[in-house]
Amino acid sequence: MSHSSLSAFAGTADDYLRYRPAYPLEFLSELRTRAQTSGSGALLDLACGPGRVAIPMAPHFQRVLAVDAEAEMIAVGQREAHRRGVVNIAWQVQRAAGLDVDGYEYAVERVWTCDSIVGFMFSTSIASRRVLGDAAGRFEADLRGALLECEPSGRFVCAQRFGFTLGRRVE
Repeated sequence: MSHSSLSAFAGTADDYLRYRPAYPLEFLSELRTRAQTSGSGALLDLACGPGRVAIPMAPHFQRVLAVDAEAEMIAVGQREAHRRGVVNIAWQVQRAAGLDVDGYEYAVERVWTCDSIVGFMFSTSIASRRVLGDAAGRFEADLRGALLECEPSGRFVCAQRFGFTLGRRVE
């Protein structure tokens, strides 16, 4: 089956929300500091996925616009925002391109388990359950076996870097 007509993340939104680690609180705090949030103003979250930034940042802004090219990500984000009682986010399916804004990076150490690694892989476009089809169960078993062979405790620590862009409307 050819998946070329589907977007890269089609079929991954539920796994993305469930298994992709949330952004670290320290990262979100740094983002708020740099954005000089005051509870007013607006946040534009481009390539928002299921709202991993938009939802936890929404209380710090008057309004949030969450934009993603994948309709399924938007639907899952809307559902999660509703579940959490977050009402100040407008969700839009659209591609973002051609922006000239400042970029920043933030480093954090993250601990992964076999479960979180397997779930993360299912949340990617290359190893989603949709792409793997009937082979997903075998993929999961093989991956768990390889991980435990590498690290019998099933605990993996890695340093990660997160990037964000910050733009302000000049008034």
